[in-house]
Amino acid sequence: MPSTLIEFTVDGAGPYELGATLATLQSTAGLDEVQTGGGGCPQNATARGTGIWKDIRLSFRKDGKLYLAINRSPSIPTPSGAWLGTTLAQLRSIYAGVAGQVLTKGAATAYLVTTLSGRGILFDLDAQKKVISMVAGDADYLRSSYLGGTNFC
Repeated sequence: MPSTLIEFTVDGAGPYELGATLATLQSTAGLDEVQTGGGGCPQNATARGTGIWKDIRLSFRKDGKLYLAINRSPSIPTPSGAWLGTTLAQLRSIYAGVAGQVLTKGAATAYLVTTLSGRGILFDLDAQKKVISMVAGDADYLRSSYLGGTNFC
């Protein structure tokens, strides 16, 4: 049986793949801190992964499908080698062959990479332009939600 790679992709992280259902993940991969209405999204449920995935936050739509995964783990990189703390300049270099876009909302900055599948990773940056979190989901949705300040609801 192949082991699961410890990495964060446009499809999620480990067993927490976008499109999976809350019920399935509760019974197979396990979830912690499951709650409905958290994060300012009254119709949605949130949870966090378990074990090595404990710093992965998950958001589920009203229909129970996973639509967003947030990585705040210093030990889970992207397959291309981006980690928390990676600088914007490094992100541009790492993802030179992939569509990338700097997004700004007020004083906040993020870098969005989009794959051919239409999914992407939004790298949220601090004031020093270093990655503080990574968000996987539909790239157009990530862009519009970030720029619109909608808390990804």
